[in-house]
Amino acid sequence: MDGIRTDSLHLFKTDSLTEDTELKVETFDITPLFELRLTAGKGFGLFATQAIPRGTCIVEEPALITIPASVSQNDPERAIHIIQALGPLSRDQLDPYTGLHYNIRSVNSFLRAAIRTYLISKQYTGDALKAAVKVHTTMAAIFNTDCVAMGEDGKLGSGIFQHFSRANHSCTPNVENCFNTITGCEMLHTVRDIDEGEEITVTYIDQLYRPADERQHALRRWEFECECEACEGPKAMASVRRRRRVEEIHRVFDRVEGKSSSWFWQPVRMPRSATEKIQLAEELVMLLREEGLVGMPLAQAYRRCSKYGLEAGQGLKSLEYARSAVEVEQTSIGTVMKLPENAEAWLRLLEEMAGSGDRRFRAERERMRLESERVRKMEEKEAARQAERIELERKSEEKQRIEALPEGKRRKEVMKTAVKKGRRVVRASAERSGLAAVDVDRCLAGLGGEETLAWAEKLQGVTAVSEFRKALDEQPRNGHRANGSGF
Repeated sequence: MDGIRTDSLHLFKTDSLTEDTELKVETFDITPLFELRLTAGKGFGLFATQAIPRGTCIVEEPALITIPASVSQNDPERAIHIIQALGPLSRDQLDPYTGLHYNIRSVNSFLRAAIRTYLISKQYTGDALKAAVKVHTTMAAIFNTDCVAMGEDGKLGSGIFQHFSRANHSCTPNVENCFNTITGCEMLHTVRDIDEGEEITVTYIDQLYRPADERQHALRRWEFECECEACEGPKAMASVRRRRRVEEIHRVFDRVEGKSSSWFWQPVRMPRSATEKIQLAEELVMLLREEGLVGMPLAQAYRRCSKYGLEAGQGLKSLEYARSAVEVEQTSIGTVMKLPENAEAWLRLLEEMAGSGDRRFRAERERMRLESERVRKMEEKEAARQAERIELERKSEEKQRIEALPEGKRRKEVMKTAVKKGRRVVRASAERSGLAAVDVDRCLAGLGGEETLAWAEKLQGVTAVSEFRKALDEQPRNGHRANGSGF
């Protein structure tokens, strides 16, 4: 949003300020991946200058200024820390800071008094004091409005960042931010593909699945109402239903895991087994994906699927969910930053359990083997039934074709069909008896129709070579005995 810019004066190293000192908007450098644009109703925002793939780190930057975690928002000392942190900044560093939107009401009377007292101690008087109080109050308002917690739960303090602090809010953000404790930089990673010209958005609040009115209330600190698709437009009602269900599932898991929360007193239906827990976690994954919350909330949902899958004795399924959690987490925060309880460490633990023959993985493998065998048999039965249906249809069509023929041709066709069947019976009997294919062909060579039918009737059920030869010897063949056939 619109902010202020200092003119030719450095605010913190001069006593020549007056109440009428001009503050104006300027521009500052940005990366090749995005640019600063003025938006309708939201001031300035970051927009992609090219298509950006999912998982791309688009920002990695240190804070312009920081305040220790020990200094609370209403602590009068906070104003002094902000003044002292801004003092060493160069003009190039100060410009991005002063361009940020601010809520002047974020600086209470105690902070204003502390600013005035500090400036008086630095020998500011008269108009210069009034101007300095005005400017430093604005600087404190910028920090209080736009500061970002650094590290887990803000344990490393809070800071203002040149690019990250410029990003606007969405209840369905397309980037995820995290503070890299190794490099001391704030990082932004895309959690989905971003099109050229699309706005790059972050979230200003934590619980994006709370009702829209509660989200709007939480955003009042920044003096705007969110108009993203989850809050306004044709998809808003469906989003409300999904997020309400996400909230219900989170409430259940908070109760299951013994976490305290503002909704702990509300009644919930508790899952009665590990199987019900994993079903809830899988539903959570589906809802988050449908809602487009595909950053760390999705990674944590996959982690729950893995946890409760293991509890349910579904080791291999737990392993697959753990891999999904790693993929989403590394997409959201990169591979350098490692959370205290990161998904990769959990995956390594599961892989070690699987490699050591943990009973939960053995049982799962056996279940999968039996299930695979069951599916294979069902497929074989279905294939046999299908083949049988096809054969019956073929026979029916053949019967209809023959019945439609004149009497003489019909008899020939009936005999031809019977001979084909007889030859199949002779061949099958020979093969069951263990004869080679060449011997079978020799048996069938030169047989007439009547002979083939007679042989077929004689050879029904024959399964031994000796029986097969005996049947041939007893059967006339073109007026000769079959023992002349070479067997």
